[in-house]
Amino acid sequence: MHNIKTMERKILCIIIFIGIFLVVSIAVLNPVDNKCLSFILIIALFLMILAPVWTRHKIGDIAEPIYYISLLYFLYFIVRAVWILFYPSEMYSYYWGNRPEASYDVINTTLAYTIIGFMTLFVGYSSSLPEAISRLLWRPKFLKREFKSGRISLDIIIVLIYCIGLFARFYLISRGQATFLLNPYEDIGFLHSFQLLEELCIFAYGLLTARLLTNPSKGFRYSLWIVMLIIETCYGFYSGKKGFIIPIVAVSLILYHYLHKAISVRSAFSWLGIIFIAFILIIFPIINSYRVQFYKIGGYSSPDIAISTLSVVISELVRGELSYSLTDSTHDLMNRFVGLDAFSIIIESKDYQKGKTISLFFWAFIPRFIWPDKPSLDVGREFAITMWNQPANVQSSMAPTSIGELYWNFGLIGVVLGMFVLGVIYRIVYIYLIKDRKRVSANEALLYAFAFLGLFGIEGNLASQLAHIIQKLLLFGVTLWFISLINRYKRRT
Repeated sequence: MHNIKTMERKILCIIIFIGIFLVVSIAVLNPVDNKCLSFILIIALFLMILAPVWTRHKIGDIAEPIYYISLLYFLYFIVRAVWILFYPSEMYSYYWGNRPEASYDVINTTLAYTIIGFMTLFVGYSSSLPEAISRLLWRPKFLKREFKSGRISLDIIIVLIYCIGLFARFYLISRGQATFLLNPYEDIGFLHSFQLLEELCIFAYGLLTARLLTNPSKGFRYSLWIVMLIIETCYGFYSGKKGFIIPIVAVSLILYHYLHKAISVRSAFSWLGIIFIAFILIIFPIINSYRVQFYKIGGYSSPDIAISTLSVVISELVRGELSYSLTDSTHDLMNRFVGLDAFSIIIESKDYQKGKTISLFFWAFIPRFIWPDKPSLDVGREFAITMWNQPANVQSSMAPTSIGELYWNFGLIGVVLGMFVLGVIYRIVYIYLIKDRKRVSANEALLYAFAFLGLFGIEGNLASQLAHIIQKLLLFGVTLWFISLINRYKRRT
């Protein structure tokens, strides 16, 4: 009976892949301005994105990156495409000046290339390459060590790490580098090290969460955890970054999933629903109104003005006086998923970078004091100026998306090969840190939680995204190794 079901599944997979191949071939070889073909391609992309589910007998580990990569492509391409088909005027909503005309042939070509890209990503992810490569990689011993306090309390070490992160954060605030609009008069390259150290705040929060899940013995830890949660949430609103809640929730849930109790598929969808409602009803109204006030006062402002502005916005929301409706919030959220727009504008431009933006990765680890004129890794501002007609004096950026940047550099061949490589990388990270999901140590779960967040960077450009993941994992890994070393030494003495 099992063999019959396996055969039926294989036949179904072959039929679906053939159907998707035929539809994509029509869209690529003979792009037509046809709304009906757009809906067929959306269905084909939806089936392709569901491949990680329907090609397997069951969902194994709900925290595998492939499921959430699929979710991102669902939001940024399928949901966005459906939204554009019903509201065509919102295509290229972030374009400065007269927007390019949105046509079905452009949408259809973009959807077809996206299907090809996701298909090769899934092939790379499902291949035997990740398993083979991960076996060759060195695994430090501290990864499997559990949290144990020596003579120096682990709680004290966590507080010290958090204080280092807070120091870096306050320094960034004083230099105008802590909000969504950066101070244009500061040397951003010089402050990059402080931006990396500031990440120790959320890392310390993760450390304390893991500590509570593995050793929930003292009320003091719960109080400290709540204080950290409040500080991180308040800072998130102050920064004006719409996605600030995602690291807080994702780190907590991933650690809970591996260190306490596995989260079911139903629970995962419930949390996604809660986050979506929070975005619509709370986060987007506050952050967007806050940003509008920022722009009214001329962009970058001092911390005291930013705090007073945020206080006014929150008080208006509580009193029901905020001039920001549920419709406004929904439209802003839908216009946040601009993967389809970014990819299509790149396809239309045919302005190939020939590896220029991706090669920036190789300069990422050269300190700026050695190379003062080192080019910025973030190509988002250049992309906004050249592709979205953004004025050069505006301190903002747009994301080309991973698949869009691959096409921007090497065309369709870049999408095919690049997405395959990304699929291999995503799987290697998972296998390397979650070798046996039934026996995951706190150190492995912590590092995977932050690697997981880095893999979510569909909006970032590849060079800065990969460099940032490596830098963060090195910083956090060295910190965990140092904690392990101190406690082992103290227990021996």
